[in-house]
Amino acid sequence: DKINKGINSKVYKIISRNNKKFILKIYPNNNNLTDRCFNEYSALKYLKTKNLEFIPFPVSREKYLDICIYSWIEGKKNKSFKKNNLINLIAFINKLKKISATTPLKRFNFASESSNNILELLIINKNRICKLKKLFISKDFTQLIKKIEDMNIKISNNITQAIKNKKIEPILKKKNLILSPSDISLSNIITDGKKDYYIDFEYFGWDDPCKLISDLLWHPKNKISNDKSIELYQNLLTIFSDDIEINFRFSLSFNLYGVKWCLIMLNLFTRTNPKTIRQIMSKSSKNNIFINQIRKCNKWIANINDDRYLRFLKINEIK
Repeated sequence: DKINKGINSKVYKIISRNNKKFILKIYPNNNNLTDRCFNEYSALKYLKTKNLEFIPFPVSREKYLDICIYSWIEGKKNKSFKKNNLINLIAFINKLKKISATTPLKRFNFASESSNNILELLIINKNRICKLKKLFISKDFTQLIKKIEDMNIKISNNITQAIKNKKIEPILKKKNLILSPSDISLSNIITDGKKDYYIDFEYFGWDDPCKLISDLLWHPKNKISNDKSIELYQNLLTIFSDDIEINFRFSLSFNLYGVKWCLIMLNLFTRTNPKTIRQIMSKSSKNNIFINQIRKCNKWIANINDDRYLRFLKINEIK
């Protein structure tokens, strides 16, 4: 039985002759730099040797076909984070931090779009903006991209100035990195009511804890109340308190990830022919995915303020 409808990997539930359930995952051959099949399987295999609980057990891998089999996890996906989910998540990340401390750097690659070098994220955002600027969709779309670009420049200037003044290091040392699943969201958490299981380690690797925390708070699918958002980021920053730059680096970079997620939400404009988009937008605005996305991103960018990063509490109103 096929159990997902995404554009990425295809996931099926299979049942063996002795009636045991498993997950069969077929990975796309993207010919990119990330071997998602090998990356996920080797990550889960390694983490199991480190006694990390609440992740799938890697059963088998067919490397030439990009197919893996994992243990079946019984449960459901929540629509929002509850207190127990946050307690479990904080404990899970704390365990990952401890595993990271004893893992050699060369054991794994950097995570997808890793921020071990924050200057690379500045380039990624800039390149995404340049790609969107080439599209002629509508006046509202052009104005939105200009707002995003201006905000990105302002945040980027603050970061480069901090690096110039030697307040933060652009490239993190290994001791300040974490092995990150790189995509922790409600879509990738299965709960049985008490325990939470974390899935999807395709982009697993070394990363900046600030990116991990920021992505958790900014991810459009992560519904977290304001009080729980405060509790989550305070607890996670405490876990990484041995990094003396963590608080300042977080305050500088948090909204940069907000811009990144805004740009990700605009990916549907780069995947569709501009002429087709204009035709669709010329029709009724009610339930129009492109018009709605422009409106949502306008609200999103309005809540990004690089001088008061705790304003992230308001982002939950627009998710």
